[in-house]
Amino acid sequence: MRFVSAIVAFVVAAVLIGLGIAQQTIFAAPDSLTARATVSGEPRFAVVDGKTLNSNPGLQTMRVEGSGTVFAAYARTEDVEAWLGDTPYARLSFSSETRELSSRLVEPEESASATPAPGETAAATDAPTAEATPDPAATEPAEPAAEQAAPNPAGSDLWLSERTGEGSLRMDTRLPDSVSVLLASDGTAPAPTEVSLTWPVENRTPWVGPLIVGGILFAVLGLVLYVLALNHLRKTRGPRRKGGDGGLPRGRSGRAGRTASPVEAGTTKPRRSVSRSMTAAVPMILVPGLLLTGCSAESWPEFLGGAPAPTTAPSPRSTLEEAIENEDAPNPVVSERQLDVIMTRISETSTQADAAMDESLLRSRFSGPAMEQRLANYRIRAKKADEPVPVAIPADSTILALPQATDTWPRTVYTIVQNDAVEGEPTQALFLVQETPRDNYTVRYATNIVTSEPLPEVAPAGIGAARLEPDVKLLTMQPADVATAYADILAKGDASEFAEAFQKEGDTVRDQFGPAVQDKAKADLGPTGTIEFTKLAGGAEPIALATIDAGAIVAVNINEVEVTKPTDPRASLKVNGGATAALLGLAETTKGVQSVYDDQALFYVPPVNSGQKIVLLGFEQQLVSAKELP
Repeated sequence: MRFVSAIVAFVVAAVLIGLGIAQQTIFAAPDSLTARATVSGEPRFAVVDGKTLNSNPGLQTMRVEGSGTVFAAYARTEDVEAWLGDTPYARLSFSSETRELSSRLVEPEESASATPAPGETAAATDAPTAEATPDPAATEPAEPAAEQAAPNPAGSDLWLSERTGEGSLRMDTRLPDSVSVLLASDGTAPAPTEVSLTWPVENRTPWVGPLIVGGILFAVLGLVLYVLALNHLRKTRGPRRKGGDGGLPRGRSGRAGRTASPVEAGTTKPRRSVSRSMTAAVPMILVPGLLLTGCSAESWPEFLGGAPAPTTAPSPRSTLEEAIENEDAPNPVVSERQLDVIMTRISETSTQADAAMDESLLRSRFSGPAMEQRLANYRIRAKKADEPVPVAIPADSTILALPQATDTWPRTVYTIVQNDAVEGEPTQALFLVQETPRDNYTVRYATNIVTSEPLPEVAPAGIGAARLEPDVKLLTMQPADVATAYADILAKGDASEFAEAFQKEGDTVRDQFGPAVQDKAKADLGPTGTIEFTKLAGGAEPIALATIDAGAIVAVNINEVEVTKPTDPRASLKVNGGATAALLGLAETTKGVQSVYDDQALFYVPPVNSGQKIVLLGFEQQLVSAKELP
């Protein structure tokens, strides 16, 4: 009976251990879920939205295959849709019933989000002169239409991240519902045709540990029963003789054939130790079980100390994101990481354009007064070799980032950068503007910080700021009036009617270009000539972004015109200044010279009724034109 019990214990142990191992091997479910789709209809673009990406929890692995270039980028869903506009595209979605991806063609209407806000439409009309110049290609409507119908998405500033492959591409992401992935080739060829999404599947086996440990216990019990059965058998074995005088006859003959046994000779017959056998057998059973169960918390039920069952939690969100969503506030137009990429591209483009004096390349990343000043520098350097190159815009040196919070276009970003690698380089304040979803950000204003006072406090980059209308009445002065007011101060100094509205302390620009400098220029010219100064607001639209204290950072454009004439019509006037002579192409004139300087100025305008004064923060001046008077 003991042997039977031992055999039963061994059988139960084998079954339990086998079941435990089988749960992690032959009975184990797949550790991932893969859904595939074929994009039909040959659209140029395909979109996988955030809800499809999060149809199942965990890391999202996307594999894309196509002929030729394979491009993938992700951005906020509304930005992807705005970039697509009215271009047809394939939308991929996941079915929880079939557990497969499906593709359908979408014919969107013209995107309303790409249309500027009502207040911004008028502002676009008042764009700088260089931007308002008609494009020669505008007379050929067929060509722009073709470009609009087949844009190349690579390199767009809208994307949070992008990747390009040849023939195939893999992306591992964990994106929220508000983000979508755009798939394309080069914008002209059809989009990649084969798309698959893979999510990890959590296969917990909480009874592996108990089954294997239970099997080990039964195996040990079986060994104990087996040993007890052996001991009992040994005790019951041995010679059993019948009583009486029967058997072999007494005498010599009965003992003649006997020889001394080892026992009788005083020796001990070696016996195998049962305890040693048991000691060797138990580790042989315990070690595999411990290897399978000892290092994995998922192999035990939660009530026995195992890992808790996973929950399908949404993608992690910060309290800042939740606050924006709860208040139904618009998102900032760029993230800090996105801005770093944009600034790197701008830095590379400006460096190349400045070195080669490439106007076409410069226009791809500059606009407005910032572009006009650099183009003027190119024209001067083409004739004057010792003219300084414009201050370089550094990459990866962002000190402050303040994106506009909006869902429409144009979009604006205010940033401050400092090139620490070059000693003495000025700190620059830049205003970047993106006109439409398919345009990249361009530098509209670029000024050097000239104040020594602390800069105004602005909202975090994760919240952003509102762009204020030029005629907003919540400030001590409307942004549209700031350029005119400061130009009057540069012309009249303290006699200006606006002098009291601006802080004079620390304003070094007044000392460099104010009335005192003008009076000195007149005195230096003497009786041989006359010079007149005119200062007025430039043609560029002012940009204003709100600060935390309800004030605003305001960038404006000012034009300074100098007209120099000889007093005697028969006398000639020498043209002083190498830059003016370079643009004029003359060393002297009998008619006179008109020189135009373009100023970019950055101000802090406090809120209305605050009692504070407007503070000049940044300034940059460049001679942009010089011509002989008629």
